[in-house]
Amino acid sequence: MSSKRKPKGDKPEPNPQIWVNSIVSSKTLEPWVTVEWGERRGQLRPDEARAHAVGVLEAANAAESDAFVMEVLMKDAALSLHTAFQALVDFRAWRTSPRTKRALVSAPAMEKAGTDALRRHAGNMLVMAEMADAQAFLIGFLTDRLGLDDARAGAIAQKYAEYYERRKKMPDTVPPEKEM
Repeated sequence: MSSKRKPKGDKPEPNPQIWVNSIVSSKTLEPWVTVEWGERRGQLRPDEARAHAVGVLEAANAAESDAFVMEVLMKDAALSLHTAFQALVDFRAWRTSPRTKRALVSAPAMEKAGTDALRRHAGNMLVMAEMADAQAFLIGFLTDRLGLDDARAGAIAQKYAEYYERRKKMPDTVPPEKEM
């Protein structure tokens, strides 16, 4: 499924995409974001649209982290599917729980950058935050629950960057026109 601006006058497709457009109310001059999916349509205030967009990005990053955690636990830690899924449940609970100790991320400073570069940077920062959280969970899980030493657990957790790069290069498993 893709999200992009819908050309004016287009009718919903048999297999609809999500369309997003900016509008301004002619009565109040207030900014709005319209979201259309097939026959469904809604409007969001810009702050609501941003919150929704961040939620979508976080869910996409979480999906990749979940897949990585499963791959690592089954291949590198040799856990059964059932045990790996139980660990995934723990990981998801850990990821959404309030924690006093968070993973720290070192990010390059961007003193001067164009707006497109800043948007890419913002997306990359969300990916880095998810990667850091996934790595922190894995190290704790592998050392505390499975008894691996710190070096082995750290080496396994470091594979996330390789996993992410590999995922970026993979084609979608279902062509966009075949989805949902």
